[in-house]
Amino acid sequence: MKKTIVKTIAFLIPLLLILAMIDLASFTSVGDAVLSKVFMSQNYRHVGSMVASPAIKSAQTESSHTKVVLGDSMFTHVFAEFGVQNDDYLILGTNMAVTVDGQYILARLFLDSHPKATDVYLVLLPVSFAGRYDSAQSYSYLIEPFGRAQTLSYLSEDTINGMKSHYGSLFLKKNVIRFLDGSSINNKIYLYYLQKHVNKADNNDIISDEAAYYLKDLSEICKERNVNLHLLPPPVCDSADNADRINRLKEATKNTDIEDLFDKYFECISLYPEYMFMDGHHFKSEYLDIQTRSDCIDDMQNKSGELQGLIHKVE
Repeated sequence: MKKTIVKTIAFLIPLLLILAMIDLASFTSVGDAVLSKVFMSQNYRHVGSMVASPAIKSAQTESSHTKVVLGDSMFTHVFAEFGVQNDDYLILGTNMAVTVDGQYILARLFLDSHPKATDVYLVLLPVSFAGRYDSAQSYSYLIEPFGRAQTLSYLSEDTINGMKSHYGSLFLKKNVIRFLDGSSINNKIYLYYLQKHVNKADNNDIISDEAAYYLKDLSEICKERNVNLHLLPPPVCDSADNADRINRLKEATKNTDIEDLFDKYFECISLYPEYMFMDGHHFKSEYLDIQTRSDCIDDMQNKSGELQGLIHKVE
């Protein structure tokens, strides 16, 4: 029996050392690139952090910008390339999976680092109001980048407790997040575990409780700081699903504390032909040319009367 135990230990120690060395190698850029291919984890390589972390850093960095424009991936497709043309508007596009919680944090970071701020714009698809911190991609897009930046503290205690309940308190700690986010292998293992063993999010929301709460709270904070908060839609696919969602969103926000925020939102929705979209929400690549994107911004400016002075030259 003792010989068996000794042999088992003798076998396990080298194996564990090899696994530890592989894991350590995955924290280097070269090692992660190679190992992510070997272990088929390319799709887990800092995906959310690559989207959200630059926006977090920009929002925190003091600059001459007095207006910030935040939005989901459709907003990013349309607006991102024009960021360098603007000195007054700071354009920070992310993804629906960041959720309104993440957009709220970005807005708060901008307000705290830009004391002369005058305007906050949220440009979100109707479907983006349904995003929740416990949806499929939100650990990668919300928890990892905002947790690493230690900015989740902007969220309410109830939200943090909900996150802890869903993901486990351990996986909201900065060092644990860095351990997962720093290696595509570790990220894949944990996200796979979430997919298989953690209760799935309710995706039937039209507007999540968190989205409604943070829109209201951001509105109040902006009023306190004499900052204007604007809620606008990017281009929306003219589909039956979106028509139904828009109608249900109107009903869901009617007679609520955030109804006024949505007045202009619904008035300004521009519907584009379904053939232009690849998935009902995002333009096909052939409609992402700079002229089309500039025309979309023209349409938004003309229809809403907002974003005046935002430069979007076709050069």
